[in-house]
Amino acid sequence: MDNQSEPNKVENKPHEKSDDNLPKKCGIVMPIASMEGYPESHWKDVKRIIESAIKEANFEARLVSDADDIGVIHKRIVQNLYDNPMIVCDISGRNPNVMFELGLRLAFDKPAIIIKDEITPYSFDTSAGLG
Repeated sequence: MDNQSEPNKVENKPHEKSDDNLPKKCGIVMPIASMEGYPESHWKDVKRIIESAIKEANFEARLVSDADDIGVIHKRIVQNLYDNPMIVCDISGRNPNVMFELGLRLAFDKPAIIIKDEITPYSFDTSAGLG
């Protein structure tokens, strides 16, 4: 059947992906600057590990602060925290910005995976025992 007989039909070429085949976005919330008690390269290594795990789960990994357009970073972060179907949040070191962004995500009542290193103690409101 040719495309003229079905004017509304979209032809998918083998090398093109339809929106249904694109991976869903998974935002990353984590410290990105050096912190006391962590070597300078630590967060780059952690980010690489998180991105690898997200990709393996068939999601597209991206920091919630990243965007293709230029604009106010706070607006971009809040929008990404709301829009992303999933986020992974590393609360290691209890970075205030990370904890605030996690609080926003939880306030939006959207899924979040919370991870931390073995050094950082659990906060009372992010411990595994809450449900």
